[in-house]
Amino acid sequence: MFLKSLSIINNTTNTVIREINFHKGVNLILDETSSANKKESGNNVGKTTVFRLVDFCLCGDGKNIYTDTEFGNTNVEIEQFLTTNDIIIKLVLVPELDNASEEIVIERNFLSRKQSLRRINGENYTSKNFEQTLKNLLFGDCAEKPTFRQLISKNIRYEKNRLVNTIKVLHQNTNFEEYES
Repeated sequence: MFLKSLSIINNTTNTVIREINFHKGVNLILDETSSANKKESGNNVGKTTVFRLVDFCLCGDGKNIYTDTEFGNTNVEIEQFLTTNDIIIKLVLVPELDNASEEIVIERNFLSRKQSLRRINGENYTSKNFEQTLKNLLFGDCAEKPTFRQLISKNIRYEKNRLVNTIKVLHQNTNFEEYES
C-alpha cells in the first residue's frame, strides 16, 4: 500500500485545514518559512506530526500528537483545538499510486466514546472491529495474533525507541513469548 493523501478537516465547518498529497518516490517535508538571517533550523514544521497523524489513522491513540513524549507535558491548546472543532484526520491508501481505483479511505477524529469516529470507506466501526478490518484490508490476515498494531510498528518508525530497536519489529509492549512464537 502507498500513502496517497493525508487531510486534516474541520468537521464543524466542513473545511480542509491542510491536505498533503504524496507522490511516487521520495516525499520531502520542507520548511518554507522565510528567514532573513537563515539561522532557523527547520524544527517544528510538522515532520513528525505527519507520521503521528498517519499512525493515529492506523489505530494509534493520538495522544502523542498533543503530548510531549519525552516530558509528558500536554499542549492543551492543540488538544482543545482537535476536540472542540471536531477535527477529522483522513488518510487515503492505494495499492498503486498510478492507479487509484482501489482506495482505502480511513477517517478518525479525536472525540471520545460515542462521538469517536472510526470509519473505513464510509463505514463506521467499533475500536476492535476497526483494527481487525484494517489488518484484513492491509495484510489479508484475519488471525488474532499478531495484532495489527504489532504488524505496523515495523513500518512506522518515528520515535526513538522504534528507531533504536530495529530488530524488535513488533509493538514495544510485546512480550518475549509472543516474539518467540
